[in-house]
Amino acid sequence: MKLPSIDYVMSAAVRTIIRFPLTLLFALIGTVSVIMSIENIGDDMVRLKVILCASLGLTSSLSVALWATYYRVKKTLASIVNLALCALVIVYYLSLGERLTPLDGIRFFVLNVSLHLVVAFVLFVRNREVDEFWSFNKNLFIRIITSGIYSATLILGLNFAVLAIDNLFNVNVDERLYPEIAVSILGIFNTLFFLTGVPKHDELHLPLQYPKGLKNFTQFVLIPLVAIYLLILLAYEGKIVATFSLPKGWVSTLILVFSVLGILAMLLVYPLRNDDGNKWIKQLWRWYFWFLIPLLALLFWAILYRISLYGITVERYYVFILACWLTVITLYSILKPNYHIRFIPISLALVGFCSLYGPQSAGSVARYSQEHRLVELLAIHHKQPLTKEESKEVTSVVSYLYDNFSSKALMPFFPKAFPNDSSFKTASISSILSSENIKYTSRYGADFDEQVYLNASLKESFLQLPPADWFWYGSIYKDSKVNIDAANTNLKMVKIDLYQKKVVLSIHEEEVQLDLGAVITLAQQQLENYSLKDFILKGTSEHYEVVLIIKNLSGVFNKTEGETELNSIDGAFFVKNR
Repeated sequence: MKLPSIDYVMSAAVRTIIRFPLTLLFALIGTVSVIMSIENIGDDMVRLKVILCASLGLTSSLSVALWATYYRVKKTLASIVNLALCALVIVYYLSLGERLTPLDGIRFFVLNVSLHLVVAFVLFVRNREVDEFWSFNKNLFIRIITSGIYSATLILGLNFAVLAIDNLFNVNVDERLYPEIAVSILGIFNTLFFLTGVPKHDELHLPLQYPKGLKNFTQFVLIPLVAIYLLILLAYEGKIVATFSLPKGWVSTLILVFSVLGILAMLLVYPLRNDDGNKWIKQLWRWYFWFLIPLLALLFWAILYRISLYGITVERYYVFILACWLTVITLYSILKPNYHIRFIPISLALVGFCSLYGPQSAGSVARYSQEHRLVELLAIHHKQPLTKEESKEVTSVVSYLYDNFSSKALMPFFPKAFPNDSSFKTASISSILSSENIKYTSRYGADFDEQVYLNASLKESFLQLPPADWFWYGSIYKDSKVNIDAANTNLKMVKIDLYQKKVVLSIHEEEVQLDLGAVITLAQQQLENYSLKDFILKGTSEHYEVVLIIKNLSGVFNKTEGETELNSIDGAFFVKNR
């Protein structure tokens, strides 16, 4: 096999850049933004918004480029469409608030999936050739897998090379270089490599070629996996009918996963359905959708039961509309088995786009449902004291509206919590509930009054500092690692181990552990003054002595469980060579 020359690779890359300039520009913007996040340059929220916009812009610009090339659109019109696309990306950026809510995350995911589906059918809105549609998407599917393999190999190889240089030549490589290499390859190389393999206009009309490896994967891996899911779900449904029990909410996810894997398997073997040696595929296509009918009944039962208890949330909204979409696909496949399979991605993309904004969207429907539920619970509260379960319900609804739609959504229901127009900036869930004399009662954790916030501080102003070769002062937070970039310093990392209640310093390959148990026990007493000796921790390793003077310690003490969860520690670290 002859390997491609460097000139060929470079010319192919240049042709791809000319073919997809805007797509690669969005890839570059997203990659730079992620690297800036690793380097902690700029505002966190701005970087995150740019990353989201770059991801959406990349996918949508690919669709525009394919459309313009296939339908031989004039350059002027293509440029206008691209400018409109950039304007929409900017509008999306401006639509995001000061903080990203769970609703924003779900909207981004649905919009991204819908835009990927557009890529699958954008060339076939008027082209009715099933084989060309399948072949185009087969090529994209294989290219995605190939790009992933190449990228993973490059990431592992380059990172291992950097690690070897670091250890063999004592270069002291910054640890942030490793994720930056991975991000650069995934963002630039992976995108460029994938786009190079996107079929061109004249390649769409080539005779259909079915890869044997794809058939083996589908026949011996994917279809047996679908069969296992089917047996589990049918057995579970039989158990429910036999015991007259209610379905668990988790079964909805399992049915959706089974349905997606099943449809994917059917699509992957679709071209072989009429071959003389593969008649079983045609029968499998037909019987698969018949088997879906009882599972769809179970899916509707599970999700409607949850909605009747707790109202509609964004997640339940999507489970319900996916159940409706699957019902349409199932009936359509049974009644008209020879339909054009482009109907599957087109219909799913339309469902996704319609669910994003407007009165019928997931956010609007979920907000209306939860507000209606809140009105009913507040009506009960105004007549009689709430039970503990009802308090949990109110807390759950208020928390949901607060997290997804900000505190402004609660102003009509809790006017006392918002005495002025700027109150929403400082209002918390507990203060909003307290304005109506409602107890904060968590559905999953401890009650609000069962938690005590700890904040122990050392009042000493003048300290006798211990001798040290290195010194660092700062804050460390739970579930975080602090990189120290002092000049001529080998101190690499500081982190809190919350589970074992200790601070761990990593110096080269040595660890120095400082036990926080005694300090935490003392902090639980909530004294006004603490002794300096109680806030000094010492530890040693083979080559280092470490002294930590804690300035401040904060956390939460659960009185019911008797456990303390640390949030942060402010202090000074003194490291001395032994």
